[in-house]
Amino acid sequence: MIAKKIIGSLHDEQYKHLKPDYITVEWYEVFKKIHKKITRSGLEIGIFLDNEILTKGLNQDDILYMLNDNSCIAVDIPPCEVIKISAHDNHEHMLIKAAYEIGNRHAPAFWGNSYKEIITPYQPTLLDMLGKLRGIIVTTETKKLNLDKRLSASFNNHTH
Repeated sequence: MIAKKIIGSLHDEQYKHLKPDYITVEWYEVFKKIHKKITRSGLEIGIFLDNEILTKGLNQDDILYMLNDNSCIAVDIPPCEVIKISAHDNHEHMLIKAAYEIGNRHAPAFWGNSYKEIITPYQPTLLDMLGKLRGIIVTTETKKLNLDKRLSASFNNHTH
């Protein structure tokens, strides 16, 4: 099987009835054009997407292939360990410094549950550095990243 485009989402009204056979796509793979994956039921699928994926990315529950009228192959982005950054009262301005440091390391950043919270995938050295910023609260947790909440226009898992 070969998928060449995103057909839709399991959240779309016309696809809500479908039973998904999921492939796992890690958060750092969502902007790749070419994938070779195996679904949870053992089906092999090749994915060859166009350049639009470089800015849009794959999202949770995107449908890549229709198996029949009742089932499809869809994307599952599993939870990952993240660093959650927030600020003490009267130190909200330090979130700008935290965002700068995240960007300086070419790490992706996401809005958290409010505009006073930033999330980034876990990196030990980044956790250590952010923990040294005055007025900043840094915690770790495991959660699914919501690509619709990303702060950066591009997405690159590049480190120095």
